[in-house]
Amino acid sequence: MEARGHRQRMAFAVIGLAGLLLAMASRAELDADTTWTIHGTNNASLHQALLKAADEASIAVSSGGDTQGSLTCDKALSTRRLLLLGVAATARAMACLDAADPAKLTAAIWVVADIPLAAWYRLAPKQFPGQVRVIVQAIDQPLERQLALAERLFPGPETVAVLSSQTMAPWSQVNAAFLRDSPHRVQTVFLRNDELAPMFIAAARRHDLLVLPIEPSLFNAATARTLLLSAYRQRRPLVGNTQAFVRAGVLASCVTSDAIQVSDIVSILLNPPAGTTPILRMPSDFEVVINEQVALAYGIGRKDPFVLKRAIKLRLGGRQNP
Repeated sequence: MEARGHRQRMAFAVIGLAGLLLAMASRAELDADTTWTIHGTNNASLHQALLKAADEASIAVSSGGDTQGSLTCDKALSTRRLLLLGVAATARAMACLDAADPAKLTAAIWVVADIPLAAWYRLAPKQFPGQVRVIVQAIDQPLERQLALAERLFPGPETVAVLSSQTMAPWSQVNAAFLRDSPHRVQTVFLRNDELAPMFIAAARRHDLLVLPIEPSLFNAATARTLLLSAYRQRRPLVGNTQAFVRAGVLASCVTSDAIQVSDIVSILLNPPAGTTPILRMPSDFEVVINEQVALAYGIGRKDPFVLKRAIKLRLGGRQNP
């Protein structure tokens, strides 16, 4: 009996060692395969800038294609280092990952970029296989930066509504230490698609200023005109969202430029961070954009975006990525 038990223990040890060796071999293959394959994005300028920066950083990059059917599941699941740019490519890859047999997957690193957090939260699989490390570089600026911008524009004791969807609830949580030092009273207000206009108007009536997330299901080309006009009629300034929304009538926002995105993506490609998948990263830097006509309408004098940026960084204690 003792001999048989010894043989069983030896067999299990051999099986465990074999599994460890296979895992180590898979990891070694991943480390050896340093070429990143890019799929997706309609942002041609970002794509070109990224290729140039990768070349300057001696990062091996190949284009996997930008067409709708260029990223098949076979391609996605067999690529060791995959860079997904934009929502469409990410949606296809995550659907493949969600349906994949974990036993057939090999070690891989997938980087998701040029995507809003709201889109990522909706596309992310319920579970991630351990073989695939997923790193997400979102385009959304941290809420603290948008609130610090609001403080610089309106230093008085304003009441501020952070508008959000349930999907964006993680983004809309404000650091308690930040709130203690703020002259503003900040409240999160959750909106729904089916009652968007009346809920937005009610929030505007109860608050002095509104902060908008990048939430395409709420704030998009179809809803922008109605919401912006509603806010202006009630003399309620809007802060946040994208540069396109600032051009459309939002007062100001901290935004992520292509240059910032490229810098953050290249940093990841050079040294992919370790951690529990998915690894969510916010932009390391920001730019301030202002709609000067809207600022004039609200009685705000000319503001230098560079001065505002320095003030925001000072307010946040010099943190680049709060």
